[in-house]
Amino acid sequence: MITRILTLLTCFFLLLPVQAQLVLDEYTSDIFLTDKNSFFGIHTGDTAYYWIETNIQKNTSSDFLIECLAPQLKEVKCYVLNQGKDTIRSFITGAAYPFSQRYLQHKNFIFPLNMEPGVYTICIGVRDIQPDELYFKIRSDHFFTEYAISEYFFLGCYYGVLLIVLLYNLFLYMKGAMRVHILYVFYIIGCIALSVREDGIAYQYVLSYFPSLNFIFNLYLAKPIFLSTFIVYSVSFLEIKRYAAGIKKLLLFLLGIYVCMLLLSIAIPALMLLSEYVFFSVFIIVYITSLFIAKKGNHFAYYFFAGFSMVMLSVLINLLRSFNILPSTIFTVYSFNYGIILEVIIFSVALADKIRIIQQEKEQSKEALIVQLSENDGLQQRLIVELEEKKTLQEKVNRELETKVRERTAELQSANEKLEAFAKETDRLNSELDRFNYALQKEIKEEKISRIYNQDVSYEEFLNTYPDDDTCLKVIQQLKWPDGFVCKKCGNTKASNAGVWYRKKCSKCGTIESITANTLFHHLKFPLNKAFYLTYVEFSNMKQTDEALSELIDLRKPTIWAYRKKVEERMADKNYKKATNWKDIVLDLL
Repeated sequence: MITRILTLLTCFFLLLPVQAQLVLDEYTSDIFLTDKNSFFGIHTGDTAYYWIETNIQKNTSSDFLIECLAPQLKEVKCYVLNQGKDTIRSFITGAAYPFSQRYLQHKNFIFPLNMEPGVYTICIGVRDIQPDELYFKIRSDHFFTEYAISEYFFLGCYYGVLLIVLLYNLFLYMKGAMRVHILYVFYIIGCIALSVREDGIAYQYVLSYFPSLNFIFNLYLAKPIFLSTFIVYSVSFLEIKRYAAGIKKLLLFLLGIYVCMLLLSIAIPALMLLSEYVFFSVFIIVYITSLFIAKKGNHFAYYFFAGFSMVMLSVLINLLRSFNILPSTIFTVYSFNYGIILEVIIFSVALADKIRIIQQEKEQSKEALIVQLSENDGLQQRLIVELEEKKTLQEKVNRELETKVRERTAELQSANEKLEAFAKETDRLNSELDRFNYALQKEIKEEKISRIYNQDVSYEEFLNTYPDDDTCLKVIQQLKWPDGFVCKKCGNTKASNAGVWYRKKCSKCGTIESITANTLFHHLKFPLNKAFYLTYVEFSNMKQTDEALSELIDLRKPTIWAYRKKVEERMADKNYKKATNWKDIVLDLL
């Protein structure tokens, strides 16, 4: 009850009255409505439905029928009552029922009136109601047959034209790979999706045995598919991003709002009616934008404006038909289809014109290229003549040069012999100089080390000899393994680096040993060259205080004191009494 009240209030505020009409679709004396004003109300026997009720008088035994022009209705009931209010005919159908259960295999709902002459009451109930959906026609079998044949013929032509245009643009896309063609293909698919929703063809030929899928397609898929393909095609064709970037964002925003409202309408049916405003606002915005872009200089936007004007006109015709201003004929009922066909034709002309302009531009480019190639050919001929002249001149110059070259070759050969003798002498002198330099550098290095051993160097000179940890590690390695690596565990002499070069892994037992292991510098927490210097100072018995050393080598005084204590203890060990320089106390004696 609450849902019904919300729906009716929504319809009232939207100014879209729910029109429930049962009308006679032909002028005949065989049957007529005795109650001209069929009304909308609730049948007392079935309050779950919305009802229209009217009286008819049948004057002949000819067969008539009632046709419901809203194939999207989920469930429809029809009762025929005699004058005593007894039910003599009852029908139930709708989009929620299998198509095979219908009285007549037709896209619309058909209820036969094959009664004897007399006065009858017709009651038609609808479970789910939407604006402009309760529209019923009383027709004779003969009239219905002629109308249905014409209707299906028209729909066949309509979908045939759409499919032809779809395939044509698909082939054009496969040939030329223009993005607008494939977007147009998707837009035509959207038009087909909306059309089969409106006329019920999808349920008859595609989803006959799947009522639930038909209901979901009609209510939640058809319009979003049409709207999204329309937006994408319009944005691309009109180049909206170039002329009005804000409009593209607005259209995508409205599309999102529309989809959200459709999903929420599952819980709040009234939102389904409100979403129609969002749906139509998109088309109005695009319609106005196309005119704006056309005035900005986009030639193809005029085609879009003209084509979409056909659709807008068809929507206006449908509204006028809904308010009974225009009669319901096959031309007014399917005015939207006519509008789509005209739009498709105009859009196809626009695409053809665009292709023509592109081809013209290509032809102009080809002509310009031909002119350029002709000019290049003339320049090439002139260049060939110039090259031939240069070649003749070059041959003359070459002959003169050959004579001079022969003369100079003899001179150069003599000079080369002298140079070769000079080069040999130079090489001999360089070799002697290299040997002298090597001996001098070795002597200088030995002098530096000798000075360190003789306690005659400063901290700066010490750092020149031992500048970094790598240098110090190589010194320790030479002291520890003078003949190469020897495993302390198994005595193996082969090893590989364990991550870094100063950590060795025995190839036999796998023992990993650092170069500083079993030395005075094991587990040292400060640079090795500073430890070398402190060892040198302590071993040489240089009279330097911890404070002076701390300031000199930039170490904390407790650290210096602890290390000097360690060196002092080692020097006091009787095993190191024969040490002649500070390097003799580096290795642990095992």
